[in-house]
Amino acid sequence: MLLTDGKQTRYPSYIPIEDTVQLLRSKAARTFAVTIGNNIDMSAMRAVTEKDEDIIEATEFDVLVAKADSISKTSCVDARELFL
Repeated sequence: MLLTDGKQTRYPSYIPIEDTVQLLRSKAARTFAVTIGNNIDMSAMRAVTEKDEDIIEATEFDVLVAKADSISKTSCVDARELFL
C-alpha cells in the first residue's frame, strides 16, 4: 500500500516508482495507491496499481480517516484470499 501525495519525488538518489512496482509485481503483490491532496498525477498512480479501483483518493486527512475502514477491509480481504 502506497500512501502518497500523488507525485514522484525526484531527489538525486530517488528510485523511479516503476522500478519498485515491477519488483512488487514479480512477487505477485497487489498494490494500492492511497492519495492525499488535490494535485495527483493519476497516470503515475495507474502505473502503480493494476486496476483503477485500487487507487483510493482523499483530498485531506479527515477524508482518509473516514475511508480507513473501507481501505482496511478491501486490502485485508485480498490478503486473506492468498492464504486460503
